[in-house]
Amino acid sequence: MKPRSIAIVGAAETTELGKIPNASQIQLHADAALNAMADCGLGPKDIDGIACAAEWPTDMAHYLGITPTWVDGTMVGGCSFMIHLRHAAAA
Repeated sequence: MKPRSIAIVGAAETTELGKIPNASQIQLHADAALNAMADCGLGPKDIDGIACAAEWPTDMAHYLGITPTWVDGTMVGGCSFMIHLRHAAAA
């Protein structure tokens, strides 16, 4: 890859799908994030930034043990995650 190239290297959902009444919102986000990290062979120490909507990114980073150099908590509806990608690319 060229310098400053961007790649999405891991993607995942929560381990369980459907209604999961015993899991909080942050637990569900963390489960999906950990599954995405496992999908690409990365751990929390390999992650330099975090973006999420509905959870504060600093809370999510702390919960996952990530020390980010950038965070993005943009919440503008359905396109939030596209904006997160653009902000991550610019970070």
